[in-house]
Amino acid sequence: IPRPLSTTPPVTNVPALAQENMAQEELMISLVTGLASLTSRTSVGVVIIGGVIFRAVGWRLIAIALSLYGILYMYERLTWTTKAKERAFKRQFVDYATEKLQMVVSFTSANCSHQVNQEMTSTFARLCQQVDVTEKNLEEAISSLNKKIELLESTQNRSKLLRNKATWLENELDIFTKQYLQPNQ
Repeated sequence: IPRPLSTTPPVTNVPALAQENMAQEELMISLVTGLASLTSRTSVGVVIIGGVIFRAVGWRLIAIALSLYGILYMYERLTWTTKAKERAFKRQFVDYATEKLQMVVSFTSANCSHQVNQEMTSTFARLCQQVDVTEKNLEEAISSLNKKIELLESTQNRSKLLRNKATWLENELDIFTKQYLQPNQ
């Protein structure tokens, strides 16, 4: 005779204890997580500072400060329109463009300065070379003129010597003529 099997297990006290333990573990985990977030640096700092401020100034002053902050926030939120966004964007673009143009100007200035420096260096080198060539030409011309001067001085000295010899010969000839060729007187 076949007998049907029951589909539901019989209820015992053991599973109820397991469910109760599970709930306690979940509660413990949530408490530990909450405690961990409470002990984080930021939240502990906010709680401590808030407590000190609350004790020092009272809840009315804190409420006034928070309402002023809320009013300022609402004012900023209401004034942040499309036109304000456009003005802010334009100001940012002008600042950006100014910075980039200053970079371009400084870059161009540096390149121009470098190019001028190169031109001046090459011009100075050419001028030095030209001075050297001109100096060499002048030294050669001076040497040539010195040789001509020496030749002219030697010619002058020779002509003086020859003139002195001619004068001496003329004097000797006059003496000879007077002595031997003139009739006796």
